[in-house]
Amino acid sequence: ATRAAGEHRRTQAQAAAAEVIGALRYGPENLDYFWIQDMHPRILMHPYRPDLEGRDVSQFTDPHGKRIFTECV
Repeated sequence: ATRAAGEHRRTQAQAAAAEVIGALRYGPENLDYFWIQDMHPRILMHPYRPDLEGRDVSQFTDPHGKRIFTECV
């Protein structure tokens, strides 16, 4: 297999994993969820906020002013 073919398979695998993770729910009412971010932080997948995907969220704060995504890094 060529390097390009390997990258294609990796991209497909990452997309499939993001889809599965995006559908996972937990908690007493099944409303808690997972998201995927990189170490920057930039959102790679968010099940409830697709508008954040691909965005730099280093300055994003919760209602209490905490930089939640930066804290996760």
